[in-house]
Amino acid sequence: MTQRQINSLNMFQAVLQYLNDNNTEWNANTLIAASVQNLRSSVEAIQQQAAAQQGSNTKGYTAKKEQDIENVVDLCYKLALRVKNYAVSINDPVLKQAVDWSRRELETGKEMDIENRCLTIINKAGSVAATAPVEYKITPEMVEQARAAAAAITPGRAERDVVSGTRSSTTTQLNDLFTTARNQLNIIDDLIEGDADDDSAAFVRDYFIMRRTVDRRGSRSKDAGSDEDAGTVAGV
Repeated sequence: MTQRQINSLNMFQAVLQYLNDNNTEWNANTLIAASVQNLRSSVEAIQQQAAAQQGSNTKGYTAKKEQDIENVVDLCYKLALRVKNYAVSINDPVLKQAVDWSRRELETGKEMDIENRCLTIINKAGSVAATAPVEYKITPEMVEQARAAAAAITPGRAERDVVSGTRSSTTTQLNDLFTTARNQLNIIDDLIEGDADDDSAAFVRDYFIMRRTVDRRGSRSKDAGSDEDAGTVAGV
């Protein structure tokens, strides 16, 4: 949630707490009671979506991605050096060029580009593993180890995409819920203000004092009892 949304949620909760503490003043009014329940439901939904948004943080997936890439680059750079040495020994410039990457070049760029470079090295190493003399240490085991490390990157990317999509969807739902809750609070304000008869005048007065206290924008108004201030409170 943004800081503005956190402030709004705190305000909604403060209003609901005040109304709960003074429920005998309004619970007989079915319109107010229904509107308060609507706001309470929206606040509960906001809290649930906020928890889901927090749970869809991609930070852990990003750390795993970086570790996965580092693993495959380490293995493939070592393989590339060995294959290049072998290519030089047999005077194969095409093979040498295919694997002739510095460590910096190998790990630079987009994730997909890094993966493709590593796969090229792995495939080239695999093509000569059975024929290269043992002193070059291009073993089938090392080739398969590098291939497994490269394969670990793709599922990780898919998981990050799912989490990122979930977070985006949750953020959109949160925005909609806050808009709904603000509209519901405006309705409560209007209903309570309209209920300002002789029996409930003190409650109505105290309610709007509370509203100005918990509404930061309302606290900027020039006069505590001005029409401008009442309009600010109603336009949360």
